[in-house]
Amino acid sequence: MSLTIALDRLAAIMGRENAALTALDFNAATGLLDEKRAAIEVFEAERMCVASQPSLDAVAGLRAAALANAILIERAIAVQRRVIETVLAVARKRDAAPRYRADAGMARAGRAAPMTLLARV
Repeated sequence: MSLTIALDRLAAIMGRENAALTALDFNAATGLLDEKRAAIEVFEAERMCVASQPSLDAVAGLRAAALANAILIERAIAVQRRVIETVLAVARKRDAAPRYRADAGMARAGRAAPMTLLARV
């Protein structure tokens, strides 16, 4: 395989990952991890070959995909942070609110009731 082909393959995988991240489809994005790792290994091996020179288009394509990928990963992290903060805020409010038993007495403090969260993005 040539370095140009390895670069194009990695850029294509990153393009699919970027599309998944843009759609906030984190399952699809993480599903590409093994394929991306394998492409990086091939790229690294090809890069070590002195005789292999990539095309400028391949380098530019990978650079563009990598820059977009970095931005989209930061966005995904921010989304996940907001989800976690929302869950924590709900849990704190729930723990702070007084609870009553069926007989109208106060429930024991210190044991949080089970909580379920369902979110669709």
